[in-house]
Amino acid sequence: MSGRKTDGFKSWLVAIAILFSLSPTVIFFAVSQVEGLSNEQKIVSRNQALNTTASLFIGLAVIINAYYAAKRTEALKKSAIAAEKNNEISIHNLELAQERLIAERLTAAITQLGHEHVATRIGAIYALEKIAQDSPKQYWTIMEILTAFVREHCSIKPEPENSVEELAKVATVSTDLQAALTVIGRRNWEQDQKNQKLDLRNTDIRRVDLSNANLQRLDLRGANLTKANLQKANLFEAKLEGAKLCGTVLYEADLQSSNLEEAKLLRS
Repeated sequence: MSGRKTDGFKSWLVAIAILFSLSPTVIFFAVSQVEGLSNEQKIVSRNQALNTTASLFIGLAVIINAYYAAKRTEALKKSAIAAEKNNEISIHNLELAQERLIAERLTAAITQLGHEHVATRIGAIYALEKIAQDSPKQYWTIMEILTAFVREHCSIKPEPENSVEELAKVATVSTDLQAALTVIGRRNWEQDQKNQKLDLRNTDIRRVDLSNANLQRLDLRGANLTKANLQKANLFEAKLEGAKLCGTVLYEADLQSSNLEEAKLLRS
């Protein structure tokens, strides 16, 4: 109710109250002026007038009470709206603070991925995993950062020619790269971007342990998985075209709908 309407309604209430307060005097005066009435009849008429006046005053009291009750309700409603807005602002500020904190954690972890000490890099990898769990918005970005980290440090290099000894050697992935691949293998794949695959193409990840890992829909084209442990791994719809799988443990691995075109299962 606006201020002008409130002032106008108050004026009407004051006028009605004045009118009601004067009504007994008017009624008494009118009754006393009526001729031909006995004293008993005048008393009855006055009592009736008083009852009518009392009823009017009760009605006025109800109206006034209803008015102030409506005002209280309006005030409570405004307070509730203000409280709700304050709550929304508080929630928004909290979300901003959380997003700022996550951004700071993400920046720090990414910076530590390039640290010279392997232990620091491993800590950064697990920190990124925790951020991905805490912030679904950052999940896919973090998975792409980890796959990029693996690609950068495990890209396939040309094998030396005419060196049987070198060809017989099978490298082992470093502990930090194993950690990154482990995190990728236990990710929540339901949060993966639709129509996109995590890119591990042409990576040298021989002897990696990805048993029971969730590798579905990964792009592993041209990857060297020689003697890797993929036991019970989920490779549903994985791209394995041209991948090297010589001596790879695939016992109970799910290869449903995966593409093994030109994959090498035996050393030539």
